[in-house]
Amino acid sequence: MTITKKSVYFISNGNRIAAELHQPKEIKHKCPAVIIAAPQAGVKEQTVQIYAEKLAKKGFIALTFDHSSFGASEGEPRFHENPFNKAEDCRNAITFLQTLHYVDEIHGLGICSGGGYLAHAVASDRRVKSLATVSAYFDHRGFYHNIMGRDGILDLLTQTNKAREHYLTTGEINYLPHAPESDHLEMPRLFREFYEYYMTDRGAKGLYESKFLPWSYESLVNFSALDIADRLSPTPLLMIVGTEADSAYESEKMFDAANEPKKLARIEGSNHIGLYDVDEYVNQAIDMIIKFFK
Repeated sequence: MTITKKSVYFISNGNRIAAELHQPKEIKHKCPAVIIAAPQAGVKEQTVQIYAEKLAKKGFIALTFDHSSFGASEGEPRFHENPFNKAEDCRNAITFLQTLHYVDEIHGLGICSGGGYLAHAVASDRRVKSLATVSAYFDHRGFYHNIMGRDGILDLLTQTNKAREHYLTTGEINYLPHAPESDHLEMPRLFREFYEYYMTDRGAKGLYESKFLPWSYESLVNFSALDIADRLSPTPLLMIVGTEADSAYESEKMFDAANEPKKLARIEGSNHIGLYDVDEYVNQAIDMIIKFFK
């Protein structure tokens, strides 16, 4: 099927959000649509574009976008990874899709942290017929507390609070890196995967920059989609993970917390990042997602 890509925009919290519609070239009747939420710090030219193109070739209308303060979207200060704001971006993206006269039902797809953010939005947005996630992170609060501990979190928050004050008095921001700046054998395997994707041609696409607003952590250490897990129902939930993914436990926790209908699917051999752009694994995920949406 021949597809087209169209640049569009919508407004979220007063910011103009840069977005793209991937859709069949010829639309003769209403089609199902999918909002695709990007990973942490991600932009629309990365993994979400791969999924959007594959879904469009199967007859879906897929909406990708840069979250507020990322990529080509408005929002100041830049690179603010605020899960609650990103969930609101998702709700406004759903509203935009709802206004298109050729859109039938709307589904959701979230990748990595986008899975947690979109789940948070869908729990209070009954316009989404079903939700699928890939390599999702749902429990950011638990993740950061596990790796830093309470004292580490308190030290981190002290530094981010000071970063706010420095910005107010000087207008300067000392951004933190989003992805590891180099690859080291002693790094956790997942961090090495992030380097291999974001810091190479695989993921260095669009307007992506490895930058992180320091006080993003103020909201990240308090965000967990597990809080709303039991309120997703009756929206069906599909979670896809790789059998070699160090992040699979996140979807396992969400599966335990969520009510029916729910399903956890595993793709043999894939790690966390493999489901971003490796055709062997992405195509399997697409087949599962389409079957689930239909």
